[in-house]
Amino acid sequence: MLKGPQADVRILPISMHQKDDAGPYLTMACVMKSMTDGFYDITFTKNMYYEPRRMSFSAHAHHHLEAMTTEYEKKNKRAPVIVVLGHHPAFYLSSCCMTPYGNNDYLTASAFLQEPLRLTPSETWGEDFLVPADAEVIIEAEVPPHVRESQNPFGEILGYYQLEMKVPVIEVTAITHRKNAIVEDFMPGQMDHWNLGGIPKEGSVFNIIKKNLPGIKAIHLPPSGCSRVICYISIKKEFINDPNKAAMQAFVEMPNLKLAVVVDDDIDVFNEREVLWAVGTRTHWDKDIEIVRKVQSFRGWLGDSVAMIDATRPLKGDFPKRNEVPEDAMERVKKFFK
Repeated sequence: MLKGPQADVRILPISMHQKDDAGPYLTMACVMKSMTDGFYDITFTKNMYYEPRRMSFSAHAHHHLEAMTTEYEKKNKRAPVIVVLGHHPAFYLSSCCMTPYGNNDYLTASAFLQEPLRLTPSETWGEDFLVPADAEVIIEAEVPPHVRESQNPFGEILGYYQLEMKVPVIEVTAITHRKNAIVEDFMPGQMDHWNLGGIPKEGSVFNIIKKNLPGIKAIHLPPSGCSRVICYISIKKEFINDPNKAAMQAFVEMPNLKLAVVVDDDIDVFNEREVLWAVGTRTHWDKDIEIVRKVQSFRGWLGDSVAMIDATRPLKGDFPKRNEVPEDAMERVKKFFK
């Protein structure tokens, strides 16, 4: 454990990820605690190195960390925050769920772990701020109120550099770690980054759509869309407007989403070849594509329009039956390759 002047982040491997990044960054999760309601929020963010005990804090506009930082700034108080550099994969997957503001993310992490998340008092704030006991490394820090410094460019999840912006900073108070700790990091804009955010978001959006459309079968955010801007949804269509309902709900829940493709339940949305086959053979281009304009996007350069493709078969009328290999033949093939 290192405290005070000895809490120098240079003891950690802080990486330069992309050629034109403004500097080295940590890329894992931060935890804050609400000053008023006491809940803990876990959010994936990044921290750019400035000085041995000073880093950036990416509390972006309209996101949970910004709301919590604002709580403290209104009272002119320093906000406690921790950076968790290494934990069980389920801990990080839980942080990417689309939980509402005010949710206690420590409880969500416990659900993902299928056991209570072990917690321990922090070195800086004691029982007032509990930290994950099984983390590899934890940086304890504080966000000084009303301080902003430049961050970026930084190669982000969509494969483009994020532009320079002013963000809050963190001032390190302590670093705790396990013996022979393993510092975790990921490569932004690559498969590990996409899967980490995409998998829990699929589950969150699936559950939300299912409340309004029980016929939903699966949802997938494919790596071809960085697990953010494209989604495939399979449904058992009962009414002609079911594809539109599914797509519009997805757009509401995911502000970065640009394209929703809705297919029948015989299509495996995790197999992009099948999805595109359905698009190519079941879509009537003159009536099955919808473009919704003037929809606000989190990233303005993505534009403000979204598109939906209905690649489902019509409920009425003649439509060819899909090719199918006899079941007994398939069974013989499976036995042969066992």
